[in-house]
Amino acid sequence: MKILLLAVCVFTTSLGFTQEWFDGKCQLNTAISEEQYKSEKIRNLLTIIIAQDNTLIINDEPYKQLSEIKFKELILNFIDNPKQKNRLAESPKKAIIAMRAFGNKDRYKLLENYIREVYLYVWNVTAKKEFNKAFAELNCNKRERIFSKFYPYNLYKITEGKQNKNRFPSNTPGPPPFPSDVKDN
Repeated sequence: MKILLLAVCVFTTSLGFTQEWFDGKCQLNTAISEEQYKSEKIRNLLTIIIAQDNTLIINDEPYKQLSEIKFKELILNFIDNPKQKNRLAESPKKAIIAMRAFGNKDRYKLLENYIREVYLYVWNVTAKKEFNKAFAELNCNKRERIFSKFYPYNLYKITEGKQNKNRFPSNTPGPPPFPSDVKDN
């Protein structure tokens, strides 16, 4: 399994530079509403929080050290659920990954790229099974079929609640707003 994931990492890294993910030619429908996120079964949600101390909290479990490969394995297992575990997604179509960062925004972008690499991997495997071509070689209609039928990219970016934005409506002196936990020095 580790050799397979290493091959996946090398393949997806090379795909990342040639991949049409970012070219805008094919629209990738990723709109997950707050209502959809909140109404989904808990087992279909993978919530990733980056705390201010840079600790990853994944479904309420803290991870101080988590390598790139372990993180990608965790994402792939959640989406595919090969052993049909009750704590992982029922199906790839129902899997929603939610992210929020209170600390390092660069780490947020890095983890988001890792998630994209996992999706590129499963899309490529599916493209080879369904169309006998690499995902990058498919036209938009065939890509859309992979997105909608097999592996939709359901990434939800958790934002601040609306009440926090209007919490301090005036510029009068007072305590500064703290929308998240404060990191002690």
